[in-house]
Amino acid sequence: MFAQARRPAFAQHCARESNSERELAQVESTVCFQRKLSSERALRVSVPSSLYS
Repeated sequence: MFAQARRPAFAQHCARESNSERELAQVESTVCFQRKLSSERALRVSVPSSLYS
């Protein structure tokens, strides 16, 4: 009976953990995406624009 009473709190804890992991993954992918964009922008600046026209 005591274990059943604790289970919802444990389930909430697990849900909270997975939510924070998901948020962390989103933040990491956003940072990687921004880094990729800035490196592509640097490439585009160094390459003559005549190649793109």
